[in-house]
Amino acid sequence: MLLKSHYLLSRRMKMQFYKYEATQNDFILTLNQTFEPQQVQKLCDVHQGIGADGIINIDQLRIITIYNKDGSKAAMCGNGLRCVSHLLYDLTAQRNHKVQVLEKEIYLSYLKKDYAQLSMQSPCFIKKKNKDFPGYFIDVGNLHFVQFTDHIDSFFFDEKLKNFSKENHCNIEVIQQIDKENIKMRVYEYGVQETQSCGSGALACFYLLYQFQLCKNNLKIHVPGGILEVFVNNEGYFLKGPVHFLYKGEIDNE
Repeated sequence: MLLKSHYLLSRRMKMQFYKYEATQNDFILTLNQTFEPQQVQKLCDVHQGIGADGIINIDQLRIITIYNKDGSKAAMCGNGLRCVSHLLYDLTAQRNHKVQVLEKEIYLSYLKKDYAQLSMQSPCFIKKKNKDFPGYFIDVGNLHFVQFTDHIDSFFFDEKLKNFSKENHCNIEVIQQIDKENIKMRVYEYGVQETQSCGSGALACFYLLYQFQLCKNNLKIHVPGGILEVFVNNEGYFLKGPVHFLYKGEIDNE
């Protein structure tokens, strides 16, 4: 009943929203809403709307729609779905939920205060023509291109690399290995920009290292926004990490 009442509230003239962040990826979460690209762009712009890396909507059937900052739709967002886990716990006091993203079932678990986990799609390598950059295409529900570097702190996402992201509709991750249990990662997200973190990108990087036997079955990914953990067991691949409620409010959505 509590969750249903929030859906009813979301139909009023002003749109109710919830703001969460997960390793400094920040999201606007809404209930039972649909958005046009220009609405998403405005709401995600800190000067015109609320400001965020994207918008995630949850409908009454727990079907999730993920919007990038530019208004395009995303097939997966690990950090955003951890925010959904926190919101559903806040609304229902239940720790475990099954949701659907593009007809795929995802299991969310709010493990403890400000810490959540989700099941992830099994990754796979994708063969694509690429003569411009050394790296690997990996599909984890959305497409990623992973590169190694020895100088991650000074690495520069130049215009050529940004255009490569746009042309291939992929996020770009650069990684530097610390040891078999830790790596550093930075990410340029398609439809967004360089961000502080990317949950699905963390999975892509883990998969690459795990397939090459360069890491154990549990890996800590150090991103500018914090630390994520990815692991694999007999039940599949999982992502876990911190997530925080920031505030809620109402705004005109025109």
